[in-house]
Amino acid sequence: MVDEVSEELNFNDNDIEDTSTFGTKLEINDILGMAKSGGGVKILLYIDRVLSAKEKTL
Repeated sequence: MVDEVSEELNFNDNDIEDTSTFGTKLEINDILGMAKSGGGVKILLYIDRVLSAKEKTL
């Protein structure tokens, strides 16, 4: 459940880079990719993998 949203961004396909391995043994199956925005990096998630069906309807 989200209390508030601080920003909403739109990315083109060519703005999204493949997921890095982060140099560790992190599980990254839920990460769609990474996109640069406003001098920072946003991590994009596969929302269907992160939230259950019940959580998506709340």
